Amino acid sequence: MIETKGSPERRAVARQLLAMRRLERLGECVDDRGGGDYIHCFKGLRRFLDYTRAVPGSNLVLDIGAGITRGVNDLSKSEKGRNLKFMATGLVSKIRGQGDNRYKRVDNSLGSANLRLTSGEILRGIADNSVAGVMALFSIAYSACPEMVIDRINQVLVPGGVIKAVVGSQNLKISRDDYYDRTGLQTADRFVAQLDSLGYEIALSDDSNHSIILAIKPGWFRPHAQRLMDADLSIGRFRRVATDALADRT
Repeated sequence: MIETKGSPERRAVARQLLAMRRLERLGECVDDRGGGDYIHCFKGLRRFLDYTRAVPGSNLVLDIGAGITRGVNDLSKSEKGRNLKFMATGLVSKIRGQGDNRYKRVDNSLGSANLRLTSGEILRGIADNSVAGVMALFSIAYSACPEMVIDRINQVLVPGGVIKAVVGSQNLKISRDDYYDRTGLQTADRFVAQLDSLGYEIALSDDSNHSIILAIKPGWFRPHAQRLMDADLSIGRFRRVATDALADRT
């Protein structure tokens, strides 16, 4: 675990969070994603959630940086979310809607009891050793200190708990325009290095647009992380093949 009190890393995180809160209030970096969007961006969540349901000691799934919480709320009400409890984190309580000046409360979907206003580096209000699974869809990807995020996630996960995160692609070439200069999109490297130092089993999928990290905490019987990743990927491939075949016949 890195030393954070008064450190350059902590100061960098504070500056980053201040910038991100401003952007989120303006609705500039918050997408109104639904459950289907989550499944698409994570390249499948069924097997991830099946595994999370089997982890002993917790049935809690935490969505870090959940935007207006519509996506995680959709999952909580779906068959995939059966027998699981869902919570979410965000940086602000209200976000300005795109195309108008009206503000939306981010707890309208999941409810205030299941929302914590905190960052991935702090996770205030989330007890240690209480979470079975963590989802992070382009949220921790903007952390100024990936090591601090992973250390905190490690604290809240139970043994055998799993994290699935979408971050920037290691192969994506982007211009350093104003948005990226302000937000600091991270690729998988530092997250993976910190997870590896903590003994996690790690799988990585990169399609040149974004990277998906799946990592399982040690301490309980666990499947190969790559097999768990591939199980959801194979479901997605089957659906695409079936859809393409149906389209060819019509």
